[in-house]
Amino acid sequence: MEEGTLKKLISNIKCSSCRQRYESQNVEVLGCSDQMWFIQALCSSCHTQSLVVAMVQKTRHPEPVTDLTRTEQGKFVITGAVNSDDLLKMHNYLKTFDGDFMCLFESNKTQL
Repeated sequence: MEEGTLKKLISNIKCSSCRQRYESQNVEVLGCSDQMWFIQALCSSCHTQSLVVAMVQKTRHPEPVTDLTRTEQGKFVITGAVNSDDLLKMHNYLKTFDGDFMCLFESNKTQL
């Protein structure tokens, strides 16, 4: 992870003394060891110094959280991304949709 990214992350943390956010220019990366980063932060409001130890794990791609089966996921992969034509069709459909979902699902049951 880059130092600039760590500084931005720490600048979203609030000082434990006065609850003001740290400013990124007052955050200094002291060093790292494996996945552990040691960071010093100085509060510009109350001048309290803090030592932050952050564990950063590198992952390639997080596993998606889903209740879909692999087969169901495969259907979405081959379908492709939603495009502007899809949105326009949905917009036009919803203009006349009466809100009766039971009727909608009953008529589409055979298509599922």
